[in-house]
Parts: sequence; structure tokens; C-alpha cells
Amino acid sequence: MVLIDTLRRFFAIGDPWERPGSEVTRQDALITAGTAVLSLLTVELMRGVGVLEAVDHPVWVQWLVTAGPCLLLLGRRRWPLTMLVVGSVAYWAIATFVSPMASLLSTQLVYFAVVYSGVAYARRRSEMVLVVGAVLVGMFAWLVWSLAVGSAVDDMLAGSDPANRSRAIVAGIALTTLINVVYFGGAVLVGQSAWRNRRQRARLEDQASTISAQSEELSERAVVEERLRIARELHDVVAHHVSVIGVQAAGARRVLQRDPVAATDALGSSRARAARRSPRCDRCCALRTATPVVTRRSTAARSRTWATSPGSSPSATGRCSTSSTRSCSTARTPSTPCRPRSGTACTAPPRRR
Repeated sequence: MVLIDTLRRFFAIGDPWERPGSEVTRQDALITAGTAVLSLLTVELMRGVGVLEAVDHPVWVQWLVTAGPCLLLLGRRRWPLTMLVVGSVAYWAIATFVSPMASLLSTQLVYFAVVYSGVAYARRRSEMVLVVGAVLVGMFAWLVWSLAVGSAVDDMLAGSDPANRSRAIVAGIALTTLINVVYFGGAVLVGQSAWRNRRQRARLEDQASTISAQSEELSERAVVEERLRIARELHDVVAHHVSVIGVQAAGARRVLQRDPVAATDALGSSRARAARRSPRCDRCCALRTATPVVTRRSTAARSRTWATSPGSSPSATGRCSTSSTRSCSTARTPSTPCRPRSGTACTAPPRRR
């Protein structure tokens, strides 16, 4: 049970993350073509030194079994498990019918890359374990069959001393088994390490994007809260001025018949208060001007964008215009009183909303 749990954790069986699929790229095509050319060059060099004299197959067959497996590199990232199964069948066929060509370095490297890609680029870990496990079991079963029934032992004992036949058989079987364990085990370990590194990189990218989005959201929220605070303060200022003006106007109306002088003073005081800017209003306008305009991506935040009118400033015109509050001062200043013309009434310009 401990061994099974360790293997499950190592191969991440049941992990919900799936590696994104990869298309066949120009780099894959270049690697495939370069590997095929180098494989054919290796075959011809080996033929030149006489290594392939025992191979009685035609030259085109030797080229075919040498360059053909290189095509598996073209789709090893797009269809990793399919290429692994096809590559295993092809390697078995080459080793069975053209056995000297299966021991070439190029063929061994290509099949190692296919096994590695099957482990590293498989989408789901459960499918990878099933396919790779079946391939490994089949390969080792074929190895045992070759040692027990085939001619593998006879090939190993071809140049050995008959007196040490038993020792040679044991040493040959142990060496062959060790080579295969290192070969397939190395491909599986390297492929699984590559898959885990890719998963860790994907998680770090997701965390970085989440942190960036949260930071932007907090920054925008801080700006919106500051604008809401300014809006509340402006509302309090305007409400206070309007309340005082209303009280003074109501008092002037009640004493208008009994004391016209007092009514005139009350109305004049209301007019002066309406024309005077509040220091709090000036401070709010300054804060509003200093606050950068940030347009949020949501519709609710766009409705709260504040900006001043171009070419003017609150200190020069006495206006504090926002998208959700009224003006906190009038367009006139005490230095420019309203002077009615003959036959017309004094009317103030309409407030801008």
C-alpha cells in the first residue's frame, strides 16, 4: 500500500490539472527533418566502416527503418500517447525483422524521445499511466520471451568461452535487464519531472494574474471610495447653504409687512450667502481636481467618473461640478452684483447641473 500511494503521488493520479494541448509547430518539423538527415548519415558512415556487413536487406529498407521512426517526433507533443503506441510497435517490428538496425544510436534516441513525450505531454495522468504501463509491460514481456525462447542468449554467447557458459548467460541477462531498466526508467522519470515543472509554472502564472487583478480592483475601489467621500462632503455643504437660505427667506416673508427693513436685510443676507463660496467647497474642489480620473471596466463604475470642465478651474469660476452633485456656488462673485436694467427684473443665470 505504501508503494502504491507513493506512485500515485509521484505520477499525480487524480490531479485535476490538464496540460494544454500543443499544435505541430515549425520547430517540430525542423527537429524531425534534422534527426532524419543525421540518422541516414550515421547509417552510411557505419556502412563505410563495415559495421552493417551482416545486414542482408536492401539499402532502401535500411534507410526506411532508419528515417521512418523519425516521423514520430513530428506529432510527439500533439498526440503523445498515440505516438508512443505507434513507436513501440515500430520498434518491435524493426528489432524483430531487421534486428541490427534497432541497435543504432539514432533509433534508440528517437524511441527514448517518444517515451519521454508520452509521459511529459499527456493531457490526463490516468490515461498516461494506463498507456505507458501497458507499453512497459509489453516491452519487458518481449524481453523475457527473447531471452527464454529467442536467439538473444545465443547472440550474447557467440564469442564467449564454453567453459564459462553459465556465468556468461547470467551476466548477459543481468546486463540486458539493467540497460532496459535505465533506458525506460530514465525516460519516464525525466518526462514526469517535465510535467510537474509545467504544472508548477501554470499555477504560478494563475496566481500572478489573480494578484494583479486583485491589486487593480483594490486601487479602483480606493479611488471610488474617495470620490464618494468627497461627494458626501459636497452634499453636506450644499445642504447647509440651502437650509440657511430657506430659513432666512421664510423669516423675511413673515416680517415683510410689519418690518420691511428687516425683511430686506434677511433677503440681502441670503443673497450674500448664496454668492459666497465656502472654504469646504474650495477644499473639495481641490481634492476633486487632484484625484486622477480612473475609468472602471464595469458599467456601474463608469457612471461615477468625475472630471472638471476643460480650460477652467474651481478657484477661478467658483464651480464644483460633478456627475452626481449640484453646484456648490453660483456663477457670480460678490464683486459683480446683479444690477437690473430699467424695466427688467434681476435674474441670476441658471445653475448648471
